[in-house]
Amino acid sequence: MNTLGELMENSIESLKMTPPISPVAVVVDAPSSLSAGNVPKSKESEGLQKIMSHILTLPASKSIHTSWLGSIPQRPSMADKLVVGKYLVKEQVKDSLTYRGQDPNRFYAVFDPVVSCRTLTPIGNYDRSLTSSKICDAYKLTEANLGHKCSMLVIGSRQDARDWKKSSNLKVHPFLKDVLHRMDCDMTVILQDSFDLVEPIKGLTIVNIQPISDLLLSDVIQKTRLTRVDVLKIDLDEENVALAKKWIAHSGSVLEQLKVKMIDIHFHGINFSGHQMTIFSAITEHLMELGYYMYSRDSPQSPTVGQFFFAHSDFLLEDY
Repeated sequence: MNTLGELMENSIESLKMTPPISPVAVVVDAPSSLSAGNVPKSKESEGLQKIMSHILTLPASKSIHTSWLGSIPQRPSMADKLVVGKYLVKEQVKDSLTYRGQDPNRFYAVFDPVVSCRTLTPIGNYDRSLTSSKICDAYKLTEANLGHKCSMLVIGSRQDARDWKKSSNLKVHPFLKDVLHRMDCDMTVILQDSFDLVEPIKGLTIVNIQPISDLLLSDVIQKTRLTRVDVLKIDLDEENVALAKKWIAHSGSVLEQLKVKMIDIHFHGINFSGHQMTIFSAITEHLMELGYYMYSRDSPQSPTVGQFFFAHSDFLLEDY
């Protein structure tokens, strides 16, 4: 095992410095990839050393999870959290390699959130709505703070389309109400089933694409003509669970160009098997390499549903 000094040096130096998020037009075929984000060296090195020392005293046979950090007396800075978060993700990936069987509790025990937000705002999560999310530091998404009206892109599942079709008045659908009015964001929704609005709804654009399984994420987003997305929500049906791995693996360029701050991945039909553990392990690790860290996750509302939320380090570091 590396010494504490080596571990800290490797963890900090491997987080590359990049400029903060700034507007840029989409060039879908651009070869660049999103870097690990703007993570400065911590000003609280003593506090960080205590955190890492605490982690390294834990039994080697156990997984490393954020819940174990509760006994640390001092409050770490966000820069500290990101350094520790990167280490935690690597430990989660290692832990996932030993996973066997189909146990949702074990699946969720491996993949804990590795960072926390100042505030966490649930949207659409009531009235039995199938479409829901959790927004990290929603106060940062105001037009005054962003310099533009915030934009959400939802790649909906067939479950979402059925949920919306059941609504007698889409204007009062919980998720749409929260995004369009409570958050005051524009929303573009890609649905895999045909869906037509009875009457236009301000701020809402619906795009029908069938099928999506043969497309890359960049191909799907290109069809929307969006040049900026602050929140990306991906809802996938059972047959498309593996598609998330392919999308994220080839998403660096488009995520950077759109300046995506948050990613919500919602699986309908996850079976919590060892195979799907491998898929999600690859997704988590690749997102971390792109600068995205899990800040929340939902326990399954049913045995086949899993939802995970990630935020980019640039966004997390704002106000710190």
